[in-house]
Amino acid sequence: MAFFKVYGRESIVILAVLLVLSAMSLLFFREWKSFGIPEDGKSVGFSEKIAEKPRPVIMALNQRVMQGEKIAVGRLAAAWEENGQDLSKDIHIYDTDGRELKRLLNTKVPGKYELEIVVKSPVTGLESRKKITVLVDGRVET
Repeated sequence: MAFFKVYGRESIVILAVLLVLSAMSLLFFREWKSFGIPEDGKSVGFSEKIAEKPRPVIMALNQRVMQGEKIAVGRLAAAWEENGQDLSKDIHIYDTDGRELKRLLNTKVPGKYELEIVVKSPVTGLESRKKITVLVDGRVET
């Protein structure tokens, strides 16, 4: 009662409002945390369903070629969006040292070459990666 006499009725109302607001904010943040934050490439709507944005599709196969055969790097893989848009011009191919390959693949030395194909979608901004192996056979093309 002493508090009520000193500070008045308005202070009790303000304290009650602050208590209700803090309880509501704690409830809100607890629900936010339990709902979770979606991973990269996904979005959330009010229906609580997580919709994943489509990543580009890469089509590339392991190959076996003869020593000295000329292989255009651009012909090793193809890529496209889910809607069918061709992304082949956006493909980057890297060797095991991280160097980007351009024009022709060097097949002068026989061996097994691991290549990584990377394409980034200009629409969704998502990236796809695929690894392939090119086996350069010791047989010489005649």
